[in-house]
Amino acid sequence: MWERNVQKLIIDLELLMKEFGDQSRRQADLDKELSAAKWTSKISKKEKELVNLEAKLSGSKEIRFGYGGDSNLIKENEVLKEKEQGLERDCNELTDENLNLILKLKGSNGGTSFNSSLNELQESEIEILKLQICHLEQRLESECLMKEFIQVEIREREEEITALKQQLEDGYGRKAEKSEIVELEAKLPSKNEEIEILKHSQMELRARVYSLQKQKDQVNENFDIVSRESAIASKCLDDVRNNLLVLTCSLDTHIYANKMLERKSFEFNSGKHELDLHLSEMEKENAQLSERISGLEAQLRNKIERLGNDMETQRVELKQKLQEMQDWWSETIEECKYLKRANPQLQATAECLIEEYSSVQKLNGELRKQKFQLHERCTRLEAKFLQLKEKFS
Repeated sequence: MWERNVQKLIIDLELLMKEFGDQSRRQADLDKELSAAKWTSKISKKEKELVNLEAKLSGSKEIRFGYGGDSNLIKENEVLKEKEQGLERDCNELTDENLNLILKLKGSNGGTSFNSSLNELQESEIEILKLQICHLEQRLESECLMKEFIQVEIREREEEITALKQQLEDGYGRKAEKSEIVELEAKLPSKNEEIEILKHSQMELRARVYSLQKQKDQVNENFDIVSRESAIASKCLDDVRNNLLVLTCSLDTHIYANKMLERKSFEFNSGKHELDLHLSEMEKENAQLSERISGLEAQLRNKIERLGNDMETQRVELKQKLQEMQDWWSETIEECKYLKRANPQLQATAECLIEEYSSVQKLNGELRKQKFQLHERCTRLEAKFLQLKEKFS
């Protein structure tokens, strides 16, 4: 039994040493990959700076350089993401292996509990394994930090890609503006030709107006000549013919004016009909408003009568209450005097009654105030009724 436990412990220790060696090799590979990732990120930064400098120097070729830098950054970003995923897998594997080692160490410690002498012999080797496990945990922490660094680099690359895409879109916008400018420049000659045609037609119109003005002046001169030479018989016929033409034109104008007057008369009649309809509608509305006003007057009178009756009943009730209170007060005073004579200890009761009487007087004052407020309200309602009546009359 004891020999079997010893052999099992030795086999477990050999397996632990072998696994530790494998983990050390994996850790070295991870360190190499992390250093390579660092150099890759630094190189990509330098390449980005070079691309920016080339873009600033190239001027008009800024969009193409930005597009090329964008594709390179996307590829590098994908490579970094793949490396990050590989590091995550390696970290998870190392974490699982460390947990297995810890479990095996606990199992080996439990197995050695059967023999204290064997535990003392293997204690130094177990301590060495524990130190190695601590070293591996530190390596894992450093790998986690490197993972965060790589994630930061990836975010920076994504921001750079977004900025480059924005620059590319701005460049496309500038291209669109340039194409619009080219189209406008192409349309400019045709617009200039249209302007020239319009100017030419304007000049022709001015020439026609000038010629018509000259004709008008000539006609005026001829008319003056005809009027001056009216004594000549040969010109009389021309004057008659001219007068006949003028009369014909005036007759046409009179006919046109008569037609316009007939049209305006028809429009006036239609407008008058519409006004009559509107007037009848207004009269109907006035009749409805008069009915509503009469109804409101009746309601207001009823309300005023009810308020007056309420005020009168309240006044009568207040008088009755006041008379009752005065009677009760006189009776109370007499009783108080009697009680004072009968028993001096009833003085406190008399004071309470006096306070109650003062409260009753206060209540009486409040009721008078309410009466005054009701009277003011009736006055306001009457004034409002008069205003409404004046408004709708």
